[in-house]
Amino acid sequence: MRPAPALWVAASLVLAGCVSGGGYGHRSVQECSDRVGFNQRAAAARASGVTGNIHATPEELAAIKACVGDGPSATAISTPAPVPVRAQAPAPVAAAPVAARGNLPLPVQYPLLPGDAELWPTLTVAEQQRALLYLKDGSTIRSSLGAN
Repeated sequence: MRPAPALWVAASLVLAGCVSGGGYGHRSVQECSDRVGFNQRAAAARASGVTGNIHATPEELAAIKACVGDGPSATAISTPAPVPVRAQAPAPVAAAPVAARGNLPLPVQYPLLPGDAELWPTLTVAEQQRALLYLKDGSTIRSSLGAN
């Protein structure tokens, strides 16, 4: 006679828990290290600048082994040294291409507004050429710089 499916599943789960160390009466090394205080001591040591492995004291090791119970037998417990993260230089930001400043002479043959003489050398060649077209039509340098 075969056992009932529910009983078969329950028995399988219990056996799986025993094999994995997670069954009744078994605790993980992590959990026991927390209970004993080793993980807190290691975290404090890291915070104070300690690098490299931090090993459990013989007393902590004995307490962790007792806490784990029939779990894996450990001869030493330590926290691994943190892997240093290499600081990467930020990727260079490509500068936006700067248009060459115009070198056309100030068009004094047209009526200019106050500030046009200071504005003219800051314009690119394309802006100066556009401004000349506007000035020829009776407009201003500043109006040539407006939106199309």
